[in-house]
Amino acid sequence: MPPIRRQSVEGTMSPVPAHDVLPDAVRSVVAPGPLAATVTAVIEREANSSSATFESEIVTCRLSDGRYVKLLCKYERFRKSNQQDHASWGHRRGGGYEAEVYRRVLEPIGNAAPRFYGVHRDGPTGLACLFLEYLEGARWRDGATMPATVRWLARFHRAGESFLSGADAAFLIRYDREYLAGWARRTAEFAQPFREHRAWVARACQQFAEIGLPALLTQPTVIHGECYGAHLLILDGRVYGIDWETCAVAAGEIDLAMLTEGWGEEVVGEYAHQRWPEGIPSDFAWRLAIARVYVHLRWLGDHLEWTPFEAWRFEGLRVASERAGLL
Repeated sequence: MPPIRRQSVEGTMSPVPAHDVLPDAVRSVVAPGPLAATVTAVIEREANSSSATFESEIVTCRLSDGRYVKLLCKYERFRKSNQQDHASWGHRRGGGYEAEVYRRVLEPIGNAAPRFYGVHRDGPTGLACLFLEYLEGARWRDGATMPATVRWLARFHRAGESFLSGADAAFLIRYDREYLAGWARRTAEFAQPFREHRAWVARACQQFAEIGLPALLTQPTVIHGECYGAHLLILDGRVYGIDWETCAVAAGEIDLAMLTEGWGEEVVGEYAHQRWPEGIPSDFAWRLAIARVYVHLRWLGDHLEWTPFEAWRFEGLRVASERAGLL
């Protein structure tokens, strides 16, 4: 094997983890295609500058058929300051779950995410190591690509509805009544130190649980779970969703509410026509209104110590709750 170049994007050496799982993990990589090819050599390892929660590397490999491939190696190991209550009421499920989402959900649905090359579970540490297609030259979603992103989301949700009829959907987490109501309870509790908000927040949370919540239990599909610009890449006009550990079975309007936060109704209409070309459901606007309330509850109820940093959402929650008729 030739010597491995180790260079970060800043020009410094890429840090080697205390227990370097890559040498063993890379053996699990099999390039998809008519003729399966395995990794024979790691040529270069480059630190990933992404601000994602987990550590990752960009790894250039030579395959047994002579081709070279550049992979994103994502470790189930936290970056500094990202460890506290990462699961957050069961919302995030870790690298092992994300690997299953890629293998059992995204691959069958197709055209939703970077190509999945494999996963390795390290024996000594038990940590998962995911290998994904590295999208060289991709950029984050922006205003110019918003229409294409909305159409991508609508197609994904449409395909997700069909996927739910199969057996492979059973392992996905599901936003059931207890899960959704939990965010309302947490937000009401975490709002207690905010005197100017706690009374009306408690009322909005109660009304969400009693009146609004059932709207998010109808017409479920497969959702991303944190459908924001930071989790969407654009390359050659195609949209790719990344970071799928929050994937779940839930109302697609939750993804849409996150994606279109701060946007006008035009992009919402584009989504609706793409998802239901045969006719938009009569309760779509109501479900989206409740989903917008839920999104604020989700972040205000994330973690007690973080609520002050999300306090700007109290005004958003009030407006969304009034529009939904909960206040």
